[in-house]
Amino acid sequence: MRLLESLGLIKAQKIGNESYRYVLLIDPAVAIDALAKKGRVDAAWRATYDARRIATKESSPLAVPEKKSGQKVVRMPAAAGKAK
Repeated sequence: MRLLESLGLIKAQKIGNESYRYVLLIDPAVAIDALAKKGRVDAAWRATYDARRIATKESSPLAVPEKKSGQKVVRMPAAAGKAK
């Protein structure tokens, strides 16, 4: 579990003495893309992965839209009091 977390494939929430009370699985396409950007994925393996991803119609990593100037961030009422 620590290895998966260090590679960015999962995110875990510790509660009390339970290190892995809650575990969030990261989208494989996003995780592989992040590992490739860090240079931790072999080019041949990545090509094979991409070919399989296309064959199975798996989603590709979504591009994060850039924030346009003039956009506002509006906090939800319940979250407004908690953010500091």
